[in-house]
Amino acid sequence: MSPSSTRPGRAWLEERAERLIEMVNDRGMTMTDQAAHQLLTERVQAVAERMPTTRPT
Repeated sequence: MSPSSTRPGRAWLEERAERLIEMVNDRGMTMTDQAAHQLLTERVQAVAERMPTTRPT
């Protein structure tokens, strides 16, 4: 599976990144948009690599 096939969709990523940043801010810390996007993308890829699925044909 190529890395591009395990990347989250743009809208999904935007929504989750905004929420992650809010949660981090609520705890008195800060996180940039870029850091939130990178963290979420890396986690999605890590989980996707462990899932025994294939792309639909």
